[in-house]
Amino acid sequence: MAVVHRGYKGMQPDHSDLMSQQWTGWGHQYVEHAQEILDSLLMAYKVAEDARVRIPIAVGYDGYVLSYTAEPVEIPDQGDVDKWLPPYKPMPSVLPDEVDPSTFSRGWGGGDPQMPWKIHHEAVLKIEEVLKETMDSFEKTFGRRYGNGMIEPYKMEDAECAIIAMGTIAGTCKAAVDKMQAEGKKVGLIKLRSFIPFPVNDFQAWTKKLDGFAVVDRSICPGKGGPVFGKLRDSLYDLEKKPVTLQFHAGLGGKEVRVHDFEMIGDKILKAAKGGTVEQVTWV
Repeated sequence: MAVVHRGYKGMQPDHSDLMSQQWTGWGHQYVEHAQEILDSLLMAYKVAEDARVRIPIAVGYDGYVLSYTAEPVEIPDQGDVDKWLPPYKPMPSVLPDEVDPSTFSRGWGGGDPQMPWKIHHEAVLKIEEVLKETMDSFEKTFGRRYGNGMIEPYKMEDAECAIIAMGTIAGTCKAAVDKMQAEGKKVGLIKLRSFIPFPVNDFQAWTKKLDGFAVVDRSICPGKGGPVFGKLRDSLYDLEKKPVTLQFHAGLGGKEVRVHDFEMIGDKILKAAKGGTVEQVTWV
């Protein structure tokens, strides 16, 4: 499903709409530009139709900024797409053989009521493995890739801290990272592409190198906070080394997020990582 992002307090874009559906059991991906929309939808079919997954996937892109904007896109040859993404062949249900499918909607005929949730949960988690394989295959066929499919690091080779952003504002963040690194500030970007499943393993691996994460959420659960921030903190909870993690809310209701906003975010996480006192939550 292609989802054009709108905030639920108006028609201007933020990520509130798709974030509000995070309990429904779909895969959730967020993209930066028009080429990535096209490529990600092709990959989403490939992943969703894999026998290990069989779960719908939503590809979210920002309203107006992308949905009302024209930009050049390389459209792959139909023949190449057909070879890479063959017609869908219906597969047997994911229900265990011993379960009567006719009883599924009525509580599995007295079986374990948790079993369908366990099967669904494990299928969603399988998206990570299949998505990473699909990204490799997509690059070999079409010559483009977006990180490992789950995340896309940008200029992280010498970074001490990372800004985490997704959607169109990740492109703005890249310009800020270019400027900050030219000034000797060791801040990079980790663009988050997959929110569900969340790239727990990838972020845990980055903690071995980084001193801080600045999480930029373009949505908020009122009274709780940013969904990406919460997921990241959960991912790092059991680690011995926990980088400083700051929460930023930006771009809600379509508010513009500019290069100097990301520079401010970079300065704050660098200061916090060195032991300085900064606000734990910042509205940009």
